[in-house]
Amino acid sequence: MKPELEELIRVARKELRKSSGLPLTAEEEAEEEHKAAIHGLEKFLRRRLGVAAVFRLCMEVTWTPGGAVASLDTGDNIFKLRRADDESYLLCIVEGEAQRQVVRIEASDSQFENRLLVAIADASGRG
Repeated sequence: MKPELEELIRVARKELRKSSGLPLTAEEEAEEEHKAAIHGLEKFLRRRLGVAAVFRLCMEVTWTPGGAVASLDTGDNIFKLRRADDESYLLCIVEGEAQRQVVRIEASDSQFENRLLVAIADASGRG
């Protein structure tokens, strides 16, 4: 069976169990939490950055052991943006196997988008 079809069937089974009132497995509960965190970060960034910036940065949000992380691709560099705490986000540039912190931005900062874009440009040597 194709992997994509297997995934659809797995999700269908889970949704049937949920709708029947049956409890989810621990793995399914963790998956639900991961999806919610990914969706939350995507929603925050679409709202703060706007569709144009999200599109141009080829944003992709995935789950890592440290939580949801947005990968931002400038064409020359890859940046990772993750929630640092309840009030701020960390932007790091990927350098080989390592990541170097570029900037910490408060979630409530009215200039969030501008600070993020300028930090990306500066770290890319395009400042």
